[in-house]
Amino acid sequence: MGGRSQAMKHIPEINHCLPNAKAYWCSKCKAHNPYTYSTSETGDSHRDKIVLQKFGCSGCHGHMFHPAETTPWMYGLVAFTFLMIILSFYISDNPHVLSGGEFGDTDGLIYCMLGLGTFSGLIGGMMVFHMRKWVGWSWAQRLKSAAQLEEDSLNHPVQSQYEESEDFVLWAKQFLSPDEVNALKEKYGTQQED
Repeated sequence: MGGRSQAMKHIPEINHCLPNAKAYWCSKCKAHNPYTYSTSETGDSHRDKIVLQKFGCSGCHGHMFHPAETTPWMYGLVAFTFLMIILSFYISDNPHVLSGGEFGDTDGLIYCMLGLGTFSGLIGGMMVFHMRKWVGWSWAQRLKSAAQLEEDSLNHPVQSQYEESEDFVLWAKQFLSPDEVNALKEKYGTQQED
């Protein structure tokens, strides 16, 4: 790994300080830093397995998120939270709407709905927190000139380094076409062993 730390420090083809909602972003470093991708599985049986994906920032090693993928989930969870709260209050004020006897104890149903609403609200609230950071940063960056964005990229504490690895290729494909990623390999790949 010692040779890699001496690799090309700045790849001008990719500006990781230019907002791109379709690229993973680190809210701590405020950039589309290179990342390491990993998966882990939970559960014992094939049916119960859940595959968890993690995109770890190369700068702070924190979790990165994808703004374009997070937005619909955030809106859905927040809407579900409000729906559960509104329905809970409506049922508590109008218990006769469930008087058919199918639900029996309306208090239990109300607590269940409030619990589901609280759980989805916590997850949605976490998404709102990170998305607010993204929106603030992306608007501030969009107001800058191309020269200012290039300066931000050059002065950012985390610099992209060319690596012949799957993680680098996945990261670069967020910004470049497959042909452009191959051109990076031709341009910087031979310098890797310097």
